[in-house]
Amino acid sequence: MHEAGVEHVTARYGARLVEKQRCGYLRPVVIHCDSPDRTLANTEFMFPFVSVVRCPQDEMLGRIGSTLVGSAISYDEKFQRELVDATHIDRLNLGPVPTIQSTGYSHTKET
Repeated sequence: MHEAGVEHVTARYGARLVEKQRCGYLRPVVIHCDSPDRTLANTEFMFPFVSVVRCPQDEMLGRIGSTLVGSAISYDEKFQRELVDATHIDRLNLGPVPTIQSTGYSHTKET
C-alpha cells in the first residue's frame, strides 16, 4: 500500500482490528489505485478488502484478467452487454449494490 498512486482510503477511519468487550472484528479495507498498472490493482483478496481502480472504459475488459466478482456502475448499455458476455468475470454486479442485502442487480454466469 506504499506504492505511488495507491491510497488506503479507509485508513483515516481507525485501526483495521476493532476489539470490543466480547468480540473483535475487522473493518473493511478500500484501496484506490490511480492506474491498472499498480500492484494492488491486480491483486485479489477475499473480504474485507476491495480495490477501486481508475481505468479507461475501452481498456477495462482487456486489463482486468480473471476475477471472481466484478462490479460496474455504468449506464452504457453496450458496455454492460460486453461485461455480461465476458467469460473471465465469474460474478458480475451491475449498478450500485447495497452492502447488507442482495439485489436484482447481480448477474451470475453459468459455466
